[in-house]
Amino acid sequence: NILISILNVGTSTNAKGQFQLNEIPKGKYIIEFSFIGYNKLSKTVLVNQDTSLQIIRLKKDLLSIEEITISANKYEQLKYVPARIEIIQARSIEESAEQSTTDLLAAVSGINVENTMGTFSSSSTVSLRGMGGNDQSRTLILLDGIPINKSDGGSVNWNMINKENIDAIKITKGPGSAKHGSNAMGGVIDIITKLPNKKLSGNFTANYGTYNTSSGQGNLSGKFQLHSNNQFYWTINGSAKKSDGYITELEEYTDMDDSIIVPVFLEEINTSAKLGYKYKNRHQVEILANYFDDMRGNGIHVFDNYGAYSEHDTWFSVIKYNYRNKRFLAQSSAFLLNENYQRVYEYMREGEYQLYDVDSKRADKGINIDLQWTAAQHTFSYGLMAKNGSVAASDTYYTSTDIISNAGEMSTYAIYLEDAINISSHNIQIILGLRYDNADFSNGAFSVQAPSYSIEFLNDYESSVVNPLYWSAWSPKFSIQKRFSSNTRIYTSYGRGFKAPLLDDMCRTSKSAGSFKIANPHLKPEIVNNIETGIDYELSEHLLVKHSLYFTRGSNFMYMISTGDSVNMGYKIAPIYQIDNISKVHIYGIETDLEYKANKALSAYLNYTYNVSQIKDHMQRDAASDADLSNKYLTNIPNHKVAAGLVWKNKITDLSLSGKYIGTRWINDQNIMDEEYLKSDKFEDYLLIDLKAKRKLGKGFSASVAINNIFNTVYVNKKLQRSPGRFITIQLAYKFSID
Repeated sequence: NILISILNVGTSTNAKGQFQLNEIPKGKYIIEFSFIGYNKLSKTVLVNQDTSLQIIRLKKDLLSIEEITISANKYEQLKYVPARIEIIQARSIEESAEQSTTDLLAAVSGINVENTMGTFSSSSTVSLRGMGGNDQSRTLILLDGIPINKSDGGSVNWNMINKENIDAIKITKGPGSAKHGSNAMGGVIDIITKLPNKKLSGNFTANYGTYNTSSGQGNLSGKFQLHSNNQFYWTINGSAKKSDGYITELEEYTDMDDSIIVPVFLEEINTSAKLGYKYKNRHQVEILANYFDDMRGNGIHVFDNYGAYSEHDTWFSVIKYNYRNKRFLAQSSAFLLNENYQRVYEYMREGEYQLYDVDSKRADKGINIDLQWTAAQHTFSYGLMAKNGSVAASDTYYTSTDIISNAGEMSTYAIYLEDAINISSHNIQIILGLRYDNADFSNGAFSVQAPSYSIEFLNDYESSVVNPLYWSAWSPKFSIQKRFSSNTRIYTSYGRGFKAPLLDDMCRTSKSAGSFKIANPHLKPEIVNNIETGIDYELSEHLLVKHSLYFTRGSNFMYMISTGDSVNMGYKIAPIYQIDNISKVHIYGIETDLEYKANKALSAYLNYTYNVSQIKDHMQRDAASDADLSNKYLTNIPNHKVAAGLVWKNKITDLSLSGKYIGTRWINDQNIMDEEYLKSDKFEDYLLIDLKAKRKLGKGFSASVAINNIFNTVYVNKKLQRSPGRFITIQLAYKFSID
């Protein structure tokens, strides 16, 4: 490809490498030469009446990430964006020994994953840059550009994302609120699913592993031409998984005669279909439908058929329309995410049996419109979005007369403007962005019907109607970078993040893991201001080093804190907690990444993250009862995290070895000893080592074995649930394709 960017004129060579540009005004120009897999070359040329260039040679780019260029604008080259963006490619996903998408993300610097129970977990959390060890709501998750964080609790159903169907994962670190709005305070993770690239292709796998875990997955896709520029494409995916599970209770708290403690079982199905049509390479329409249903045991069985369990019944649908020409791109989408979450809770304590059912209906729907126009050195982006999220939930007690209900609705409207400036003559890129958000909370309610003696204490917290609230925020973004070569650059950026309160925090009062959480209808949005700088450079032709340094200052930060009060729940005196705005939080850290690629057969990576998340100037509501959290550290966020991996392909087998070290994390908000169970103020650090060996069997067949957590390391979470330990999976796979 040949480009004179200042004139917006370009062409491509023929098969012999020859090209010609006509009607170029006389003068001095910088001509850019580029080809996939090679470093770009810029050459200054004085154009006269007839100017000829001799042989131009490009140097191979062994560490090039341009083989995948994915973002809100898929035509943008990521290495020219002044930000810290990481890409997990389809090839790396296939080679990895990791079980799930969250395990893949845990190997990325700056990402914290709370997924103690692995594939048996019903609520995993992935957060960026110290923004919350148990809080998903500050990291925005996109699926093919569509937000899937739920308005109710900010959570994401990670089990719904099939690792086998992922083409790439794009991780943008640092506040992305200027373009994406609320939930993007720590960053944005965009999961891109595969599109058909063959006339017909298929991929089928069968797995069996530890705890009698069996699963199967199938994918069929295809495309066909109607005319030279018109194309239909389609894909169908389906997967199922089942497992007997394991006992999560720690041995020291398990009575051998206690028959109500059982393994956490697992059953799930996940299906999706996609249909698309491209017309004249300018218009594109795409429809997606996804259905997910699961049941995951909670490890207790008294009388109910399945014991205590949780279930997600989820419908996700999207329709998109895109238009593009040489200078203009329009992208629009509408989505609907409906989830019926149910949880059956039963327990026998001191001879008293308790059984109740949680039924929560969550709905999120919205539209997005993004426009992009390129002129000379500027790429202008404009966009608007509207989103509505609602929840209607009830806890129905079958061992008493109680019915507890909560409801709420959040609507968000926003508009943004962004200008990406590429000063190619100096290899400088600048981004200027600004977004305006307006959030509207309404129809909030919490009520208790026919309370029995066991939950009479809830009457003190009942509020049948919560007053509507309105918030607005401006989110600016500025970043600039200077490139010295294809893989050497320095950048700096400033971004502002905004997050509206969650419906669950404003409306829901309930029991929670041996404590009691009360709603806070007076929450205010939190704001963060972030500055960061980064540098990338080559130590050799095969080794790339990347450093990032960031500082974030948060105000009105929302955090689960003790109110200093307690409540009699019938069987125990439980502390009362509440999400509240705790004034200021400071978060700072360093990320270092090394990427090594010797050749196509051998590659490796190593990264280290140092992070500090600390509360500053905590405003106590009641100095007599509230603990002073000033200078305390946020819970469940490690100061140190290390990840490393090695891939070696040889004639016998393909080997993948990876490891993750997670440092100690504070257990509670006051950073004090947990006297009741853990007998410590911090969770212990731990190291996980994974190994995968894969061999091709011929005619599209392959077999592999993966050993996760080779050394059987056991660690726990705040609910005292332990990890599953060593997990071995054997897989048989078959692929085919017809061009």
